[in-house]
Order: sequence, then C-alpha cells, then structure tokens
Amino acid sequence: FLTVHCPPRTSITVQSAFYGRTDPAHSPQCPTPYSSAGTHSVNNITSCHV
Repeated sequence: FLTVHCPPRTSITVQSAFYGRTDPAHSPQCPTPYSSAGTHSVNNITSCHV
C-alpha cells in the first residue's frame, strides 16, 4: 500500500500508477508481496522502481 500525507489545503494527483513486472525481457520492477499460499517476506528487497 501507499500512504501519502498532504499539508493542509494541498492535494496530490496520481496520474498513472503501475505495480508489478514489465515483461520477461525486462528486469522486475517490484516484487509480488502475496502468493496463492499467503504472504511471504520481502525483507531482502533493497529497491523498487516507481
């Protein structure tokens, strides 16, 4: 999830958002946090391109 805090009387507009992997020809962007068997640890992940 993403949490964004705005100062009073301001706003943030998300114009486009993607999560996941691009395609097999490119390196993964973000890990999948859930699997069909439940959640798994993502503690070893050091970066996620957004």
